[in-house]
Amino acid sequence: MVWCASGADDASAPLDAALIEIDDVAYRPADLPPVRWGRIVGRGPAVGCTATGYPDALGLS
Repeated sequence: MVWCASGADDASAPLDAALIEIDDVAYRPADLPPVRWGRIVGRGPAVGCTATGYPDALGLS
């Protein structure tokens, strides 16, 4: 792990982030489109999404 942070954002919502570095010369990243970052705004009851990543993102832990 290169960097780890936790706390709350400006709206006092839980915040958790980490940056990892892969130093294996054999590693080849998957051929995927670039990641889009943003913030959800509005008052809708739900936002559809697809999560990919660690077990917490998938609701498995």
